[in-house]
Amino acid sequence: MYSLTLKDLIEKTYLALQDYLNLPTKEAIKQIDWSNIKMVLTTVGIWVILMTFSAFVLWLIRAIGLYKMAKKKDDKFAFLAFIPYGSMFVMGRIIGKTKLYGIDINYPEYVLPALLFTMALPFTSSLSTILF
Repeated sequence: MYSLTLKDLIEKTYLALQDYLNLPTKEAIKQIDWSNIKMVLTTVGIWVILMTFSAFVLWLIRAIGLYKMAKKKDDKFAFLAFIPYGSMFVMGRIIGKTKLYGIDINYPEYVLPALLFTMALPFTSSLSTILF
C-alpha cells in the first residue's frame, strides 16, 4: 500500500506544475525579500481600514439626514433610515405621491425597495437601474 503525506503530495504537485506553469524553484522562493511584501500588505490594510471607516461615516451622515427629514414629516418609520434597505422605504415615505414618466406612483415607499431588489435580476437590471 502506497501512502503519501500531505506535505509529499503538495511537493509532488508543485514539482509537476513547476515546468508547466513556469513556477519558481524552492530556492528562489527562499531568497525572496519578504520585508517589501509586508510593507505592501500593511499599506493595503491601512487603506482598507480607512476606506471602511470613511464609508461608515458617510453612511451614518446619510442615515441621520434621512432620519431628521422623516421626523419632520412625523413619520413613525423614521428609525428605518439606519437600516440599509429600510432607508429606501424611508426615502419613499419622504417623497410621497409622485409622477414618473407620466405614471402616477401612489406608494413610492414600496416601489423604491422593489427596484433595488430587481437590480440583482439579470433581465431587469438595466431597466431597474434607469428607473431607480
